[in-house]
Amino acid sequence: MTRTVLAAAIAALSASAALADHAFLMPSASNLNGSQSIVQIDAAGADNVFQFDHRPIPLDQIRVWRPDGSEGAKPEGITSRFRSTFDLKLDAPGTWKVATVAAIVGGTAMVDGVERRVSSMRFGPRPGGPPPAAGPGEPPRQPPILLAELPATATDLKLVETLTRTETFVTVGSPTTQAFGGDTRGITLQPITHPTDLVANEPAKFRFLIDGKPAKVAVHLVASGQRFRDNEAATDLTTGADGVVTIRWPAAGYYWLNATAEDDKPTERRASVRRLSYAATLEVAAP
Repeated sequence: MTRTVLAAAIAALSASAALADHAFLMPSASNLNGSQSIVQIDAAGADNVFQFDHRPIPLDQIRVWRPDGSEGAKPEGITSRFRSTFDLKLDAPGTWKVATVAAIVGGTAMVDGVERRVSSMRFGPRPGGPPPAAGPGEPPRQPPILLAELPATATDLKLVETLTRTETFVTVGSPTTQAFGGDTRGITLQPITHPTDLVANEPAKFRFLIDGKPAKVAVHLVASGQRFRDNEAATDLTTGADGVVTIRWPAAGYYWLNATAEDDKPTERRASVRRLSYAATLEVAAP
């Protein structure tokens, strides 16, 4: 992937915030006992991990999987300036999964001799509205062209397909794994150590898959409290060819785990690169 193509993709998608922040789903608790339990989930994208300082994740993008692997009811809650919040009624024992999956194509193309931004997602002024204001000395800006409306005569296409997945897990009673099946697009997590059975100073193993197959990915780990540190204080790891990574948690608390990869296997035929991202909120217990 060239720097030019990547820069073009980021520029085209910046308004969606899909690549610009830390997206997370934060449960009020990850392990519960008893029946008819309820947890509250906050959904947001943030500049600082687990702080509400950027944008909400819309409720209609969030899906729930029950412990038997079936899909649960769509969440109902409220969306405010910086977060969406909803209650999740846990009426069955086992592990529940809450997730969002988003696929976006963006970049640039030459249309009638003019370089235009392209996006599969509508943002900015809608068709027929005024273009965004240009800066001093800049030519008038044109609104992005929707990918579906990109003319066949467009040239110099520099398009990137981005697939992001954000998850968290809540267990009632004993951990189960049926909720981890289903959609295998992009990066997914296959538990070796269960993600709701994590303990500080004890190693945990996860396997990461790309399109259902073990793959080498970069893993970025950030502990909560980033806002109060001089930097992320992140841990960077890489899986083996078998997709497995071993993590030793330095302290109890919440962690934001992010796995990323790039390949040349986009599903959009006009894109040349596929960029993949997986994020999970994990709670680590004290020994």
